[in-house]
Amino acid sequence: MKRIAFVLHESPVQRTAGVELYVLNLAREFQRAGWDVECIHPDPRSGEPLGTVHSEEVDGVSFTAFSVPVKSDLVARFMDEEIGQALAGYLERSGAQLVHVHHLIGFTGSALMAMADVGLPVVMTVHDAWFCCNQCHFVRWDGQTCVDGPPSDELCATCLMERVPSLKSVYPHPTVAKIMGARTAFLTKALARADALLAASWYTRENLLRAGLPEEKIILAPLGIPGFEPQEAILRGSGPLRLGYLGNISIKKGLDVLLEAFAGLPRGVAELSVYGAVIQPEWFRMLAGLAEALGVNLYGPYRPLELPGILAGLDAVIVPSREESYSLVVREAFHAGLPVVASRLPALEEAVDHEINGLLFPPADAAALTMTLARIVGEPGLLERLGANVPAVRTIADDREKLEKLFAGILGRKKAGRP
Repeated sequence: MKRIAFVLHESPVQRTAGVELYVLNLAREFQRAGWDVECIHPDPRSGEPLGTVHSEEVDGVSFTAFSVPVKSDLVARFMDEEIGQALAGYLERSGAQLVHVHHLIGFTGSALMAMADVGLPVVMTVHDAWFCCNQCHFVRWDGQTCVDGPPSDELCATCLMERVPSLKSVYPHPTVAKIMGARTAFLTKALARADALLAASWYTRENLLRAGLPEEKIILAPLGIPGFEPQEAILRGSGPLRLGYLGNISIKKGLDVLLEAFAGLPRGVAELSVYGAVIQPEWFRMLAGLAEALGVNLYGPYRPLELPGILAGLDAVIVPSREESYSLVVREAFHAGLPVVASRLPALEEAVDHEINGLLFPPADAAALTMTLARIVGEPGLLERLGANVPAVRTIADDREKLEKLFAGILGRKKAGRP
């Protein structure tokens, strides 16, 4: 039996974000195709010796918690040879024929180095900008976005120190700036050791090229979704327009922008339903009062099985993000036949064709979003026209087929002794 290991940064039991759910769905798809699959994530909470493992089954998939120490050293957050070698040794002993990395937080870039050093075939899907942005998403401490990536090591240092004020008593700013530069250089070098780098979007591909990663290793690989059966749309009748926000709630995702925009609509012309887990509670507390005053429905986290029913009760999905590297939510909405209103971000522009299957507005511009929402409320037939043009989307089965071909080529080259 073919054996593959997926490496990620958290279990879907602890965090139901895009990467965790995607890995879970991909692992299940590989198991259905006859692969022996193990998903491995760091466990900094156990306090047990490095490399101690505990496994649990999540929807039929084995997830292994791999104990890693928590170190106060800032450099150890991205480079730790001891952890890297421990993980590579475990993967060798487990009999993994190939390793598919989805994130390295907790394991650090040293894990990629160590896997390559022992000859393990490694493919990495680059889901976000962690390799060149300590925050993963180019959204600064003040909510502003670094449009073309981090502009300087000094600004990256300021961003980190504003987010973690306690660092100011440990490191002077010039030292943190130097560490930020070393971080990007090291992680870029580590990614270059992978046999292939998969970019979910052209936007991510450009980030990798901008960082100096070899073009020949970068493969454009959009992410698929589980092929759920869309439910028949619940007819709205003459009621208010039904708008939906889905996904985790954080400053990056821009729910504050949507609430401010929604407040600009006449009361009663639309209703807003929010589905998702709160990732930044302190930030969200500032929004809760506004949401309540506006009569917004806050439903909290939802399970994948609930998704078809949620989408069947909406007329449009709003994606007001300040930054995105891909967006599975957009694809889920399209799969259900719903148009999308989204921030005009590079990765979202790749999916949402303005005036064809959705509408775009300037990121973080609540006034522009209000105008866009007012348009879909007041323009007869607009949503129907947009909804009629939503594209077919990739499925997780499509991803598995593409990956199997890629894996076979890499394993064949390794067997023949070719790089």
